[in-house]
Amino acid sequence: MSHESPFSLRAEQKERKQDLPDLNHAFGQFLDEVYNPLRGRRSSLLTGRQQEILELLARGRSMVEIAKALEVTQSSVDTSIYSSKPSKKGLFLRLGVNSREEAVLKAVTLGELDLQSAVFEEGLDLNRFPLLDNQKQDILFSLIKSGGKERSNMVISQELSVTEESVNVQSPAIYRELGVRSRPQAALFGNAVLLSASFLQG
Repeated sequence: MSHESPFSLRAEQKERKQDLPDLNHAFGQFLDEVYNPLRGRRSSLLTGRQQEILELLARGRSMVEIAKALEVTQSSVDTSIYSSKPSKKGLFLRLGVNSREEAVLKAVTLGELDLQSAVFEEGLDLNRFPLLDNQKQDILFSLIKSGGKERSNMVISQELSVTEESVNVQSPAIYRELGVRSRPQAALFGNAVLLSASFLQG
């Protein structure tokens, strides 16, 4: 089962690079004309600390790296993300999500994430996406299907009619080829490609 990628960026098109859109340029236009103006008018659902954690999650940082960057304990980071106490709602509870990749994608939808920083300042190149082979493109978009809700490699393999071992092997390769460090950052990358596609298609 194949899920058609934006612009049908399949193998035959990679031989005609002049036919491929500049995804970085399109994403920059989307940020300037759509996302940033809307983001500037919204009220945040998150605390300042949760916002900092979210930005670092989107940049592919691990829990240990986040704690070190914020100069707090990992237990403190865990509480800021996972707490279900009504008096101290965690990031997941505030956003209504159950995974880090889902948190990143929901934050984009709500305008909670600084996409300019998360994508361009982090050095992500969206034009690497068309260079992925067809199966890797399918795996990436299966990952972010349903807004990033928990989707194990087994679920992805069943959806794409490939072996789970194939997904296990391909996932790290996707990260390397896209220049991302984690599953949440891969989800952000794929979502940025989709946003660029939607913007170009009007």
